[in-house]
Amino acid sequence: MSEIDVWLEGFMNGQGSVALVLVVSMLLGLRHATDPDHLAAVTTLLASEGSQHRRRFEEASLMGLSWGLGHGTTLVLLGLPLVLFNRYLPESVQQAAEVAIGVIIVFLAVR
Repeated sequence: MSEIDVWLEGFMNGQGSVALVLVVSMLLGLRHATDPDHLAAVTTLLASEGSQHRRRFEEASLMGLSWGLGHGTTLVLLGLPLVLFNRYLPESVQQAAEVAIGVIIVFLAVR
């Protein structure tokens, strides 16, 4: 094990373990949210809305919240059983998901 793994494992024993998991999860989620495919999708959806400027912030906030809740729910529903049962998605499922995301991004761009 690398030194960082040992250091992180030390935090997992004790009262602060849940807090650490939540903080690390939040930071990783924020990093994931800034991936180019996410930014392109949300930006395209916001740009296609024909609203007035003063309502843009409210719509962007609501769309970002909806996007985050939907994305997070999907990750928990699909990811939690995989983690709990120590399983991985088959390679074919992973590739199909990648293709589906690509198709969705192209659809949003054409829209």
